[in-house]
Amino acid sequence: MPRRICQWLLYSLTLTPLLVWKGLYYEFTTTEAFFVMGVVEVMVLCFIWAAYKDPQVRPRLGLVGKAFLVFVAILVLASAFGVDPTLSFWSSFDRLTGVVFWFHLSALFVVGSGILRTSEDWRRLFFCSTFVGFFVSVFHLLSFAGFDGVWLVNRSATIGNSTFFAVYILFQLAFSLLILVRASGIWRAYAIFVAIVFAMAIYTSEAQAVILSSVGGLVLIVALMGVRRGKAARVVGISIIAVLVLAFFVGLLGLFQPSSAVRQWLIEHSSGSRFTLWEIAGKGIEDRPLLGWGSENFGSVFTQYYNPCFGSFACGAQNLFDRAHNKVLDVLVETGVVGLLGYLAIFVAAIWSLWRRNWEPRDALIPMVVTGALAAYVVQDLVALDVPLTLLFLVFLLLFTDQTGSTAVLAGKKRRFMPMAVPVCVTIFVLVVFFVNVIQPLRANLSVAQWFEADSDTERLAALDRATGLSKVGIEDRLAFMARQSAGKLWIESIKGEAMTDEAGEETVLLYDRLLAFEQTHSLSLSVQTQLGFVLHTSGKFFDEDAFQAAENVLQEAIDRYPNHPQPRWALASVYLEQGKMEQAIAITQAAFDLDPAVVESHIQRLIAVKFSQNQELFMRYVQEAMALSPESEAEIRLIYEADLARKRDQLLFELY
Repeated sequence: MPRRICQWLLYSLTLTPLLVWKGLYYEFTTTEAFFVMGVVEVMVLCFIWAAYKDPQVRPRLGLVGKAFLVFVAILVLASAFGVDPTLSFWSSFDRLTGVVFWFHLSALFVVGSGILRTSEDWRRLFFCSTFVGFFVSVFHLLSFAGFDGVWLVNRSATIGNSTFFAVYILFQLAFSLLILVRASGIWRAYAIFVAIVFAMAIYTSEAQAVILSSVGGLVLIVALMGVRRGKAARVVGISIIAVLVLAFFVGLLGLFQPSSAVRQWLIEHSSGSRFTLWEIAGKGIEDRPLLGWGSENFGSVFTQYYNPCFGSFACGAQNLFDRAHNKVLDVLVETGVVGLLGYLAIFVAAIWSLWRRNWEPRDALIPMVVTGALAAYVVQDLVALDVPLTLLFLVFLLLFTDQTGSTAVLAGKKRRFMPMAVPVCVTIFVLVVFFVNVIQPLRANLSVAQWFEADSDTERLAALDRATGLSKVGIEDRLAFMARQSAGKLWIESIKGEAMTDEAGEETVLLYDRLLAFEQTHSLSLSVQTQLGFVLHTSGKFFDEDAFQAAENVLQEAIDRYPNHPQPRWALASVYLEQGKMEQAIAITQAAFDLDPAVVESHIQRLIAVKFSQNQELFMRYVQEAMALSPESEAEIRLIYEADLARKRDQLLFELY
């Protein structure tokens, strides 16, 4: 019975893409990740009791599973010696792919290897997955007919991102083809039908890289089929494979040629930021080549080697990234050369396991389908990143490869009975993990919404305490976000003429204490450091003028640490203006402007600083420069031009920060 429950829990993981919890901070990724981790923890509990009752219920890892566990071990080692082990372990709320999640994927791999034993077990899993995938695809396709529901975001159904949606459907297409390999009758009709729906969903998505890679994967499957047939078909198949390999390397080389059509195509379908990100990643890899910076720490690399062109038309409007948007570079940054070798070893082991086995004629298509799917996944990941959902279904495909490719090796062995102390201890351990890793982070996450919706300042303060104190999972995100919102609320209330309450002061003090504690143990967090400066600035304005000096010190330290990033300079300019230090404010915004004059926001920030100096001649010259660079910013520039400092001083300061 525990084994059967364990199986159905595993099948329930296929529901993951349907789950959206609107009350959560990052409602898509967070919901999916915590559902996966919670279910896996209960699965482990059921599996250990099933293993206690039946000695034959044991993990049956093959070559792929062992390679997967080796990579996770490297990830743990790299994170332990990385720049921020806490972030590596718990991750951020918008990603949740840190060491803890990889532990859960490892547990899923181990448990799955012990409970998915037969082709019927796998057919159930693939059916559950494709059945859910069918509805997700239908939600996506309905958006073209004008259907608008709570799930639909950028035509990505319930997943919230078009690329993640397309990668998920790519796996469903592979699963439908695997069903088709052995199917007959109604199962065959079902597999063909859903495969067509999945193909339509992929090719109507906005994920151009996934569209191209999926076409390449399907062509590769056809070519491999030809290789296994007659002489003429073999020659054609080998020729097609050669063309695909050549096209891949030509495209790969083209990405690094500034004037190539491949590079221009990627810029048109994403932005120029991708290549600047890759340059930053390269510097991070040079700095720590062996074991990298640790899991989830690309953000530290980004701020350390920040390129001032971010925010300009050349590099895109965004100036904050936590991924290189290239899986190979992300793995190199996080785990170094050792980690990349471990990661690639997983796919080498998968292909080796598939093609070394002598398949029965009816199953001969299995290695071809899996090879095509893995190839498509790897190629699209060269310009993308992974999230919990895509990693979950990658593990399903790798687990299938491990089990089907290793059946002969994993023949049943005589097993010893397990002492009862083992499942009892594991039960206690899992319950503790479930509380610490699922319950407390969810409570902290939900407290963010409760903080927003609180009816009284007392309730708001209690929610803030829970949100920033219950869990370390995503703590940096919550602290920076809540600090910005809390301090901003005080400024808005001041602009409206509302009085400050004692509870507002207590909230500011609590945020300061939590931000300071985090900043002292996470020295490479620019977002927390700048928000700490904002909270101190706000405290100096409304509660204690001595906080201005502390704000200056914090922000100057951030400038010294990140000399190429304009954000702390803009923040420091706001503190200077608050104190009437006009010359320093203009000088610091000019220094930010000089980092890259093509950044539109630098023009805007400099305009506001000069506006306060009341140097009309200089202000008008800067207005003309800003308009020449970005005519689209005319409305914003006009607001600054027409602003009455006697009435809108605080509003301009708030906008400056």
